[in-house]
Amino acid sequence: ARGWILGLALALAAAPGSAAGQALADPLVPRGRVRFDFVPSLSSWDTRYGVRTEGGATVEGEEELGMDLTDPRGVSLFPGITTLEETLRALSGDAGFQGKVGSASGRLDKEVTRLDMGVRVGVFDWLTVGANVPYVKGRSTLDFAFRADPAANLGVSPAITANSAVGRVLTGLGAAAVAAGGRAQTVCGAGAGAACQSATALAKRANDFWQGMFSAYFASPFFPLGSAPVSTQLQTAFASLDGALAAAGLPRVGAPLAFATKGVDEQTFRGLPSDPASRIGMTPIESYPGLWQLGDIEVNATVRLLEGERRDSGAVSPRLAWAVQGGLLVRLPTGVLDDPDVFLDLASGDAQQDMEGRLDAGLRVGSRLGFRGAFRYGTQGAVDVVRRVAPHEALLPLENSARVVRWTPGSYTLLELSPRFHLGEALALAADYRRFHKAQDGYELVGEEPEGAAAADPALLAGETEMTFQEVAVGLRYSSLGLWRQGRVGTPAELGLRWILPLSGSGGQTPKATRVEFSLSLFRRIWG
Repeated sequence: ARGWILGLALALAAAPGSAAGQALADPLVPRGRVRFDFVPSLSSWDTRYGVRTEGGATVEGEEELGMDLTDPRGVSLFPGITTLEETLRALSGDAGFQGKVGSASGRLDKEVTRLDMGVRVGVFDWLTVGANVPYVKGRSTLDFAFRADPAANLGVSPAITANSAVGRVLTGLGAAAVAAGGRAQTVCGAGAGAACQSATALAKRANDFWQGMFSAYFASPFFPLGSAPVSTQLQTAFASLDGALAAAGLPRVGAPLAFATKGVDEQTFRGLPSDPASRIGMTPIESYPGLWQLGDIEVNATVRLLEGERRDSGAVSPRLAWAVQGGLLVRLPTGVLDDPDVFLDLASGDAQQDMEGRLDAGLRVGSRLGFRGAFRYGTQGAVDVVRRVAPHEALLPLENSARVVRWTPGSYTLLELSPRFHLGEALALAADYRRFHKAQDGYELVGEEPEGAAAADPALLAGETEMTFQEVAVGLRYSSLGLWRQGRVGTPAELGLRWILPLSGSGGQTPKATRVEFSLSLFRRIWG
C-alpha cells in the first residue's frame, strides 16, 4: 500500500513548473461541461468515544467496541439475567446468588467501504447542478472467544431444551395456586381469624412461587444446573410448599422442578440468539460480512456568490484571489437501514430526507499558498422505523422489545479548513481540519403498545446519539483545471488522495475512525 501511495505521489509531482497555473479549488464546473466524479473510500474503527458509569459516576473516554461483548460471567451479554438472579434469590433465600456460565471476550472491528459516483453539469459559469450516487458496504469483524467455567452454576434453560417438563411443573404450580386461592376464599368466607390468615398466607406463597418460577424459566436463556447449590435450595423451598399444600388437603403439584442439564460451550453460546426459545430472534454471535447496498442519493446545486483578484501589472499569477460559493443539497431516503434481527448489521444510509445548506470559500496568496474553508448546516427529516428499544450497549435485546418509532435525527454542522501549499502548476499538498457536530436524535413511539408487552421507553434510543468529532487529514491534490482555463491542456482532470485521522470526539457512540479516500474527476464538453 505504501508503494502505491508513493508511486501516485511521484507521478503527480512530475507535473511541470511553477504553481501559477492552478486556480482555486472550485466546486463549480465550467459552463457546458460535465464532471464525472469517482470517489472510493475506506473507513475503519475498533474504538468509540464512549460514555459509561463507573462507581456511580459518569465517565467519558475511548472504549473498545468489543467491551460490549466481554463479560467475566458470560451471562450479562443476554437480556433478563438480572430478573433471573433477583427471582432466584427471592425463591431460594440465597441473597448472594450470582449466575455464571463462563467468560466471554470479544474484539470487534468495523469498516465501511464507500463508492461515490457523481455527475455535475455547469449550466452557467455561476451555476452547477449535480447528483451523487453512493454504494456502501459495511462489515463487522468479530474475534470472539468463550471459555466455559468448570464451576458454572447455570446452563441452557430447560425452557429451551425440555419445554414439556417446564410446562408440566408450571401447570401444576398454577393449579395449586388456584386451588389454594379458592380454599382461602372459602375459609375466610366463614369468618376472619387464624385459619383465614393461614389459608391466605398459603395462597400467596403458592401464587408467588408459581409466578416466580414462570418468570425465572423465561427470563433468559439460562437456568440453574441441577447440581448447583441454588438448585438444592429451590428444591427445598418447593418441597416445603408441596408439603404445605398436602397438609392443607390440597393436591400436590404433581411434577418435579426442571433444571438445566446441559452446560454451555462456545458453539451453544454463540447460537443462543437464533434459538426461537431464547426469544431474542437474532442471527448468531458472529461476524457480519456485509453486502453492497445503495446509500442515500444526493442532489445538489452550487452558485457563485463572489469572486475577485488583485494582480500586479504583467504578473503571471494574481497576488491575491478569492471566491465564495453557496450551495443546497437534498439527501434522498434511498439508503438501507440496519436490520434489528441481524447481529452487528450496518446501515448504508439513514433512509430519510435531509436538507443541507453550505458555504464554500477559497483564498489564494501568490503562487504557492492557498486556503479553503467550508461550513455546512443540515436538518434531517423524521421517518418511522422498527427498533429494539434497549440501551445502545445491549447487543442482544429481546425480540419483543421491537417497536415502531418515529426517528428524527438531530441537525448537524460541519466546519472544514484546508491550508494548501502548491508544489507545481497542478499539484498541491493539503492539510485539512474538520469538526462535525450532530444534535441528539429524537424518538417517539408510534401506534399502540403490543398487548402484553413490557413498557418501552424511547429515551433509551435517544441516549448517546449526540455526536461531536474532530479530524485532521493530509493529502495530495492534482488539478489541471487552471491549465485548461489558460488553454494549455485539452481536457482537464483532477486527482486526490487523503488520509484522515481522528483527533477527538464525544457522544457515547461516536466512532474513532480512520479513513483513506481517493478521488478522480474527469471533465467532458457537452456544448459551447
